[in-house]
Amino acid sequence: MPETYPASVAVLTGSSPPAANGADESRNVVVLDLYQATLARSLNERNAFDAAVRLYRTYAPDLPEDDARRVIANIICRKP
Repeated sequence: MPETYPASVAVLTGSSPPAANGADESRNVVVLDLYQATLARSLNERNAFDAAVRLYRTYAPDLPEDDARRVIANIICRKP
């Protein structure tokens, strides 16, 4: 089973993420909204994080789960 990352831990990849285009920004907003709604409803950070990863993978089904988890951690850590 892949290692899970708590949403409060920043995942450093050693490189800057590429600039987001409009579609990326829209996807990130949807993923962050789902994370926040799930966290508010269940108060379980792991469930909220896993739900955000599942949603993100619907947008990028070829992305390995570990990579999707890193992306989600970065989205959550950079929330406005």
